[in-house]
Amino acid sequence: VGRYTKGYNLSRSQLLESYVNYSPTWGVHKLDVMAGYSWQNNYWANRDIRYFNITHDMDLNPGETAETRYLWYRNENYLVSFYGRINYSLDSRYVFTFTARGDGSSKFARDHRWGFFPSVSAAYNISEEDFFKENVSWVNQLKVRGSYGNLGNQAGAGLYAYLETMKIVVPNLGAGGTYYFGDERESYIESPGAFNPFITWEKVQSMNIATDFSLWSNRLNGSVEWYQRNTRDMLGPSRDVADMFGAKPPQTNNADLQTRGWEVSLKWNDKINDDWGYNLGFMLTDFRSVVTKYQNPTNFNPAGAWYEGKEVGEIWGYTSTS
Repeated sequence: VGRYTKGYNLSRSQLLESYVNYSPTWGVHKLDVMAGYSWQNNYWANRDIRYFNITHDMDLNPGETAETRYLWYRNENYLVSFYGRINYSLDSRYVFTFTARGDGSSKFARDHRWGFFPSVSAAYNISEEDFFKENVSWVNQLKVRGSYGNLGNQAGAGLYAYLETMKIVVPNLGAGGTYYFGDERESYIESPGAFNPFITWEKVQSMNIATDFSLWSNRLNGSVEWYQRNTRDMLGPSRDVADMFGAKPPQTNNADLQTRGWEVSLKWNDKINDDWGYNLGFMLTDFRSVVTKYQNPTNFNPAGAWYEGKEVGEIWGYTSTS
């Protein structure tokens, strides 16, 4: 009949980050070394105190009764990272960079919590060569670069997907205790859902080759790039299971995805006079993502499920003949 509610919601994010740099120079040689540490914590909590005046139906404890329920939950996760970078430049012509990071996430079990992700890149600034400066004055910069790297992804993993979790339901505490035994409501425990203690990081391997250029006193700037990205141990859709399983399948690192594409960008900057200027930009890109590994040997439900060779975004339809 009546209800009064009070409570609170709490959301807290904490970030601690520290790093050191060392950047010596010896003539045409430049070195930049960086090492760092990062600690992140996200916390959510909710608590509601609800007062009810209830008239029970079906002659179960008839009449109005006053009742108090406490609804409470708490979620929390951590991410700890160690990272570093070494950058070397020779006379601004040759540039080499090596980076590495180790990440540990509370979303995974202890034996699968940490991932190591190194990357390397190199660039050759042709426009810094003497023979180029002397003969091609209208080109301000011409650089060729390439990279190969690894990153970890944990965004798709549940906070406690690797744990066997249960929910306790108490008459005046938790979700409400809606079952009656005799003339009273009793507490009970819900059976745990399926879980997977072996889930871990998705590994994203990327490579690219590109050319950057700047022409005519830096009025025209642009780049041409080709790239490929392979996502390993991806948390793909759950594989098909027998109906008798009786629960939702847990998350699994069961898929690989490959993306290939290219990109062209151009930008023109110019001035009309000392007070007015303008810029125009153009970009053209194309890519294709294909599932290269997935546990669906019969290609079951190709329109809704994944299978090896499936192109992300493909459209299926029904074809009939008369």
